[in-house]
Amino acid sequence: MKLIGKGGVVAAAATSAAAIALLTGAAAPANAAPPGPAACTAWQNISAATSGSDTVWLQYNSGCRTVRAVMTNRSTSSGWEIWVYNQDTGATASAYNPHVVTDTISDAGSHSHACVQQSGRAKSCTPYF
Repeated sequence: MKLIGKGGVVAAAATSAAAIALLTGAAAPANAAPPGPAACTAWQNISAATSGSDTVWLQYNSGCRTVRAVMTNRSTSSGWEIWVYNQDTGATASAYNPHVVTDTISDAGSHSHACVQQSGRAKSCTPYF
């Protein structure tokens, strides 16, 4: 059974109990296997935000139901930060020059956005997804 979530197929579930757990965010049954590495490799660009010449993308992984911030078009300036933030859980992950990808945070059943701030400029954030 394929489960459709934000941006595509969330996962394949062998049982209806596993399907309900994946859709509702409830605890999965004890015999349900966690997503494997192959399920966590397909990142989808959701939206972008720009500060100066620096652009950050909010990326979503439907296989693992996680988000991250990824810097593109980065300036040679050393003073920038990118981060991803989940407004429902308060989870956040940041990266600073020269790192261009944040760690991932859970986005299962919640809303997150990515932000970029170049030194001396206002922050710019994507819409919540």
